[in-house]
Amino acid sequence: MLRAQAFGLLGAWDRSVGLLRQLWQSDSTNAEVAQALALAAGRLRDYDLAIKTYGDYLRLITPGAAEFVKFADLFLLARKVDQCESYVQYAKQAGAETTEFYLLQARLWRLKGDYAQAIAASEAALKKNSGNAEAWSVLLEISQTDALPILLQRIQASLQDGSWSAYEKQLIAYVQADAHARLGETQTAFRFYREANTQQKRSMEAASTHYDSSANNLACERILQQFAQYDAVPVEAANRATPLFIVGMPRSGTTLSRTDMLAQLPNVAAGGENEALGFLVSSVSE
Repeated sequence: MLRAQAFGLLGAWDRSVGLLRQLWQSDSTNAEVAQALALAAGRLRDYDLAIKTYGDYLRLITPGAAEFVKFADLFLLARKVDQCESYVQYAKQAGAETTEFYLLQARLWRLKGDYAQAIAASEAALKKNSGNAEAWSVLLEISQTDALPILLQRIQASLQDGSWSAYEKQLIAYVQADAHARLGETQTAFRFYREANTQQKRSMEAASTHYDSSANNLACERILQQFAQYDAVPVEAANRATPLFIVGMPRSGTTLSRTDMLAQLPNVAAGGENEALGFLVSSVSE
């Protein structure tokens, strides 16, 4: 468990999941292991494993509102709207009134396209905690452009009360930048983007973490060496199902290529985003 937790803190969720799988196979009655595996699998975006294991966790405990909220959140991340709604109701019946609960509702309504309900839920979340950057993010994202100046003023007023954590201030700077960009205020948007990046760099330095380009290059070289003898798909296998991998930086058009272009072809099915490949590569390279 300690090793799995350490890998999680390092962001190596593939290794964390690998260890927790072994623990779960050796003792499928341990609620702590089930919970840890479900949350780690969720970080790895293996939502099928996360949902199955969290369901096992709920059967091993007496669940309350907080557990139902987390389960509903997993279903929402997996885009399983009906199941998400069911567990939102369970959480409501169990008395859920936290910021996380209202924020979950806001994200659910946003996904369903009911922006009026999403705005109401976001406002409810902000009543609980005016320093929740994600609630402001949802509110700004779905509001009309002419409502943005007032919302930005409200954020600025909230920032003056001093109850915001350093992390939330970092997130809200990005939100403010996006809002100013929507308003066409480019210079102001860049100022907030720069501020957010500076805050993020400081927080990483405080945690003794930084991006090491040399280490990353070495890791890429090791992966390339594992596949130095790669051969093209044989002609006789051309008519069988063949995986297509779309890779790219965030916001570079990978989702557009997968969902709106390739997945529209009759002989192509989208498999979604899954980070399990990293686990497989790391296991081979070791």
